[in-house]
Amino acid sequence: METIAEIELALDLWNRLWWAANGPCALCIKGDCPNWERCRKRGIYRIY
Repeated sequence: METIAEIELALDLWNRLWWAANGPCALCIKGDCPNWERCRKRGIYRIY
């Protein structure tokens, strides 16, 4: 079973891949991204 850190790393990688392919990550589109603060600081979030 994965550790919390491994899960967070996988989610971060997924968000980076999604961002590269589609713009804002799926979680940010829904407005409940757990890393929205970090995304906002990078200017890579959009809430529809």
